[in-house]
Amino acid sequence: CGACCRQLVPIAEPEMRHLAAVLPTLAPAHRERVLGRFAQGRELLREQGLYEDLLAPPSDSEAYTSLLAAYFALQLACPFLEDESCSVYEHRPAICREYNVTTPPKRCQRPFGERVAPAVPQNNLATVLSRSLRDERNRPAKVAPLTLLLDHLASAKAPSKRPAREWLALLLPALLPE
Repeated sequence: CGACCRQLVPIAEPEMRHLAAVLPTLAPAHRERVLGRFAQGRELLREQGLYEDLLAPPSDSEAYTSLLAAYFALQLACPFLEDESCSVYEHRPAICREYNVTTPPKRCQRPFGERVAPAVPQNNLATVLSRSLRDERNRPAKVAPLTLLLDHLASAKAPSKRPAREWLALLLPALLPE
């Protein structure tokens, strides 16, 4: 139904860089539509006063849940969503690959009012990415809303230059059961 594509989709820095690298490979008309949706999303988030909070989300879980609900209320679609389908499906983030909802689609229209039950694997890749990866200085890898990935990458003081193979070496042990 595409409802999940209107939620805040947090992605880790390696995925941000990957999606940013995919943009130039898109057909010119497709790329322009996607870039236009990134710009429209940025402006809507600024108008609604959510932009700054999304760049530096609150650590308090109640405040963060309120931020998620406010974001969802905007019904801001993922910039890659076209005709209710992912236009970069083969490149979609881990969280999108693992978000399999098992409740009726109508409940997704009110995820903060009705129980929406995703089937979540024990060690899901999206959670491991956001919690386990560390940059070259051993700081947690940057996580950002997909809608603002271009803003986060542009504002990064020193984006990671760590090769994908090194990210993978950090990630695999975290996925294995103890």
